[in-house]
Amino acid sequence: MAIFLLNYISIPIYDLLIKKKRAVLLLVTLQMFLILALRADTLGVDLVDYKIFYEHYQTMTFGEIIRGFRPIGGSAHVYGVDSGYVLFNWIIGKLGFSFHSFLVIYAGLVLSSVALFIDRYCEDVGVALATFVSIGGFVSLFGILRQSLALAIFLLAMPALVNRKFWRFAIIVCVAGMFHQTFFLALLLYPLSALKANRTL
Repeated sequence: MAIFLLNYISIPIYDLLIKKKRAVLLLVTLQMFLILALRADTLGVDLVDYKIFYEHYQTMTFGEIIRGFRPIGGSAHVYGVDSGYVLFNWIIGKLGFSFHSFLVIYAGLVLSSVALFIDRYCEDVGVALATFVSIGGFVSLFGILRQSLALAIFLLAMPALVNRKFWRFAIIVCVAGMFHQTFFLALLLYPLSALKANRTL
C-alpha cells in the first residue's frame, strides 16, 4: 500500500520533471533506494545465508581474514564466497553496523553506481531506467549481493574503457572480480572494444 501511494504521489512530480534528466534520475534512484534499503533483512534470495555469513565474519580477526584471502576464487573461510566480498563485510561489521545497516550501505553503493552510469552514457533517462527495471535489474538487487556489488564496481571502469586507459580499467575490473570471479572475464572487453563494428548490411 505504501509503495502504491508513493508512486501515485510521484506521478505529477514526474510530469513536471520529465525534461530534467538528472532530476528524474535522482527521484527514481531515491525511490529505488528507499524500497531496497527499508525492506526486511530477510527479503531476498539467499539473504538468510548472507546474514549468517555476515555475523560469522565479525567473529574473526583481521589476521584471519587476510590469511583466508584469495584474489581469485572463494575465500578460504567460506567456500563459494569471494574474498573481496568477505573483506568488505568484515570492514562494515567491524565499524559497528548491523546486517540491515549493511544492506542500506549496499543499496546506496549499487544504486549510486547505476545512476552514475546512466547519467554518463544514456541520453534518455526514462528508457534507461525502464530497461533496468524491466529486465529484472532492480529485482535482482534484493538477493544477489555479491554479483550486484561486483557490477557496481565494474560500471566504474567504463570511463577507463572508453578513454582507453588499460591499467585503470584492469585494476577496477580485478577489484570487481574479487567480489564475484566471473567479472575477471570483463578484461576481454578491452581488446574487443578496439575492434570496429562492420556496419554494412
